[in-house]
Amino acid sequence: MNKQHVLCILTLVWIILAAVPPGYSQPNQTSIQGKVQSVDGTPIEGVSVLLTGRNTGTSTGIDGKFKLDVPAGTKG
Repeated sequence: MNKQHVLCILTLVWIILAAVPPGYSQPNQTSIQGKVQSVDGTPIEGVSVLLTGRNTGTSTGIDGKFKLDVPAGTKG
């Protein structure tokens, strides 16, 4: 296989991948968003937010906010 054939194949693969919608190969997901704050309302940075029973989690930002993508239909 020469260089031209390899480039042609790679170009075709790239075109196919570019044509697939972003969510096509991923299972349906939903987002959970929130804000962690102290009793007095001060945002808390660096708090771990975990999905029970899964290896999925995130941490809060400087403003105490988080966003966690979870599979649709997940029950907590």
